[in-house]
Amino acid sequence: MNSKAQAFASFKLLIGAVIGLMTLVMIISTINHFEKIRLDVSYDLLIQGFQVALESVDESGTSIDSEPKIVERKELIFENFVLSKTALKKITGLLEECIEFQAVKRNSIVRVDDVVEIKERTKVDVYYKCIAQYEGCNVYCIASFGKKIEE
Repeated sequence: MNSKAQAFASFKLLIGAVIGLMTLVMIISTINHFEKIRLDVSYDLLIQGFQVALESVDESGTSIDSEPKIVERKELIFENFVLSKTALKKITGLLEECIEFQAVKRNSIVRVDDVVEIKERTKVDVYYKCIAQYEGCNVYCIASFGKKIEE
């Protein structure tokens, strides 16, 4: 084989490596994009669950059903996520003192009175319950992460 053929063969190898690397980068980017969509969907389902629980109580604070309804959203995925009572107040219009957070004791889930923080990628079931005329509120809502709400 002459020197021109050897140079061309190494050039072809370099081009193949660059194309392979570009393909790998595109695949990884696509996977990351779908993971972000998955996290966004979980957030939307979290808020939607809260709103469904709120709809079980009318504006005057009367429970539509005889018993408060427990709404659950299964296997939501969160990562580096913080939810505060202030954020829920803006979304729902409830007073902060009319919102309660509960959480299972796990290293990845931390609850401090007004905030729930999920530090690392975690799959969790979320339960909601809104109660009419409770604790001085027309509507009092509980959001529980990974821990069923007692009837």
